[in-house]
Amino acid sequence: MLQVPLKLLVNKETNKVLFAEAGKDFVDILFSFLTLPLGTIARLLPKESNMESGIGSLNSIYQSVENLNVDYFKTLACKEMLLNPRNASGGYCSTIKFNIDDSEPTKYFMCSKLGDLQSDKVCDGFVKDSPTFIVTDDLTVLPNSMDTSFGLLKRFGIKSTSSVKEMNINITERSQMLDLLKYCLLSKSPLTDLFLEKEPFIEETSFSTCDNPYNSGNGIKLKIFLTKADGEILFAQGEEDFADFLFSFLTFPLGGVVRMLEGNSSLGSIDSLYKSIIDLDGYKYLMSNE
Repeated sequence: MLQVPLKLLVNKETNKVLFAEAGKDFVDILFSFLTLPLGTIARLLPKESNMESGIGSLNSIYQSVENLNVDYFKTLACKEMLLNPRNASGGYCSTIKFNIDDSEPTKYFMCSKLGDLQSDKVCDGFVKDSPTFIVTDDLTVLPNSMDTSFGLLKRFGIKSTSSVKEMNINITERSQMLDLLKYCLLSKSPLTDLFLEKEPFIEETSFSTCDNPYNSGNGIKLKIFLTKADGEILFAQGEEDFADFLFSFLTFPLGGVVRMLEGNSSLGSIDSLYKSIIDLDGYKYLMSNE
């Protein structure tokens, strides 16, 4: 049976996870979340997570593609690409424990003589096997060291180790990882929410605009219908370019979305997770700098 071990350090007074000590298996799973296309997330969470579904309007976009007759798409393949987008980093995820992406892996013709269709493993996960890591409740991933551990305890106001308890966890089900992904998108404390079975703490979402927004020079025209009383938008009418624009979101990898938003996605703990990869020494801790 597959198992991913995890040691939690929990504040006895607040019953909240301070941080976890984790190995390669758990960190690989966390980093794999960033490679998932939004369409894959919208497909998996409502069906296989133990939690109630709903990530903003993402599910609505996915269901719209699902419900639209194929006649509205250029080809059947276009519809299938939106419903089952390929993970460009699938080769890195293929060997990790509890790879939650069940999409068919991309295959390549590797041999010009034999023409064998192969799907070789690109890399054994994302992080190296030798070091262990500290993962805080908001999914900041740090190299494990005594200095880091004591520094975090001090930062969290822990003056005595007697106020901290250890919990050894074994993750044995894929559904737990899907639940963790859902908490990552909604909550600032996903480890506490999942392993201590608390209601997720969801902060009020705030958005910031980019200082230098990309401008292709081509606008998308919309006709907006609003209520006269309060100016609330009822619906919009647009041409195929607007529908293409919305549906293309399903193909974006989660990490790519965070990058385009300059690390300010306002999606639960995803920004912290993304920043961890930037801050980690790639040569020391990552399998590849790609």
